[in-house]
Formats: sequence, structure tokens, C-alpha cells
Amino acid sequence: MPDQADAIYIVLVLSQLIGRYEIQKQIDAKRRGKFVEKIHEFSLREIEFFAEYDLPDILDRALNWFRSKGVIDKLRFIKLAAEERWKSFTVARVGDETILEKIKEKTTEALESGIGIDEFRGDIDKVFDAVGVSRLNPFHLDTVFLTNTFSGYGEGRKQVIDELSEDEFPLRQVSTVGDGRESEGGRVRDAHADLHEFTAPKDDPIWNWLRTPFSYRCRCMIVPVHVSEGLSPSGYIPDVRGKRGFDFLN
Repeated sequence: MPDQADAIYIVLVLSQLIGRYEIQKQIDAKRRGKFVEKIHEFSLREIEFFAEYDLPDILDRALNWFRSKGVIDKLRFIKLAAEERWKSFTVARVGDETILEKIKEKTTEALESGIGIDEFRGDIDKVFDAVGVSRLNPFHLDTVFLTNTFSGYGEGRKQVIDELSEDEFPLRQVSTVGDGRESEGGRVRDAHADLHEFTAPKDDPIWNWLRTPFSYRCRCMIVPVHVSEGLSPSGYIPDVRGKRGFDFLN
């Protein structure tokens, strides 16, 4: 079973990506019990912000993008430029493209139906059993599920915020979940925490490659910045490509 922080992550991602909830019910639910009390203020703002937009549209865009990803083995994947990696689907320690196609198919089904992580693991185990190949370990499967779910949501979300008025939302900003640096006992990788609140104009080409998730199980987001916040661009290009903690950026 995932720990509580991962469970919160799953709830937030699936509730927004799959669109199987009514906004007010989710907000009301967050007022009850110790579990929901630990959901961060940032995540609540995220849900409330997107309550103003068409969530099924985010879902459709996310799924269409995920379905369009081409299957590729890991060796070829790591040679791709960052922009091209976003168009590809791979799984570490799986070289057979037939198996990769089945994993992508099952991942797509999971995104479409909103099944839980346990059921997803069971479906993938059956794929490996059917071809007589040793199963992936549960943690690895959790990573496949969480990373692909969040990347799908992130792309659907990016497409929607890119359509926001530039006059009203002129900037974009990197934001971590905010539950502390790893070096200080938290859950945010230090390299990601260093990038927290990096800000650049909406049309800056940096957003073509600086996209979330940055790495496996990354929970960072790119958020729109309203003109009323009075923020300015950070004025530098983050030196993160190819660095530890940014596995999806070349």
C-alpha cells in the first residue's frame, strides 16, 4: 500500500485527471478527518482554480495526448531530446516493445476508467504472466502508474492554462507541493525545491522543455501567475538539463 503522502498524491491526480467527482463534494470532503487535513493548501487552491474551467476538457486533452505517445525502449528513449521524450512511452527494465505496448494499453485503460493502483498492478502482472516473464516489483509499477498519470494530467492542464488570457496571466511559475526538502526530512527533492517559484513569461521557450513531472514520482507543477500578484520573471535559465532529479530533461 502507498504511504499517506502517496495516497494524497493519487487522490489529487486522479480526481482532477479522470474527472470522476463533483467539485463541491471534493472540497467538502477535505474538511473531514486526519487524512484530508494533511492535504496541502496549494492543492486545495489548485482544485478551486480549475473548478472555473472545463475539467472534462482537461481529461479529453490528457487522454488524447497519452494515446498519441509512441512506444520506445529505454535505450532509444534516453537518446531523445527532452521535447521528443514527451511524445514517447517507455518503462525502465522492459525492452520488449510488445510488452511495452501492453503496458501502455493498460495504463491508458487505467486513466480512462479511474481504477486504483492495486488493480493496475494486477493488470500489469497478468501481462507479464501471459508471456512468461518475471513481474516488475510493486514499487516499480507504482512509479509507472503515478508518473504516467501525472504526466497525462500535466499535459492536459498545460494545454488549458496556455489558453488563459496573456493579459490576465502573463507568467508561468514552477511550484512544488511544499512538504519540505528531503535534506530537511521532507519529501521534495532538494533540486526541485531549488527551482520552486522560478518564473518566466508565458511565451518563453523554456516552457517547451521545462515541463512537469521533472522525474519519476515528481509532484511539481507549472502554475499560471495572475497579473495582480505583481511578480516579475526570474531572469535566468535554470541549469537543470541532465542533472540528478531531472531525469526527463536531457
